[in-house]
Amino acid sequence: MKSKSFFLLIILLPAIEIFLFVEIGSILGSIGTIIFTILTATIGLYLLRNGAFNELSNIQSKALQGFSVGDNIISAVSSTISGILLIIPGFFTDFTGLVLFIKPVRNWIISNILPINNPQKSNHRRKNVIDIDKDDSEWDIFVIWLLKFMKTTLYYSLLEHF
Repeated sequence: MKSKSFFLLIILLPAIEIFLFVEIGSILGSIGTIIFTILTATIGLYLLRNGAFNELSNIQSKALQGFSVGDNIISAVSSTISGILLIIPGFFTDFTGLVLFIKPVRNWIISNILPINNPQKSNHRRKNVIDIDKDDSEWDIFVIWLLKFMKTTLYYSLLEHF
């Protein structure tokens, strides 16, 4: 089922983008369309560079203080996806990226659509499992290392472009 929806996405996304380029391009003109595409890509790079780094730093500091960072990680990933969608040329991906960047919309998507935060919607949780590991320090160390790795990788990949 997932492979069929992914296949449909691969087929439909370029078709939607081409349709929107033709329709909106006829209104804006070719120069306007090119300027809009460059502008949204620049906004996407800015959001990735500033927004993603700030969120990763906040997550890292909260993890070091011992706070739960699950919701923050999901929010950081979705804002990173929103920046990437803004970089990809196309009106549909730009609109989707802008919508994902709006925090109330992002929170609604996280709480209502993703099964991660909602135990009632999640089918992968098993009730007969007992977690006997009381010390989660290994997990905390891994999360902190992963956040540092993501922050460094994102920083250097953005530096290569500028």
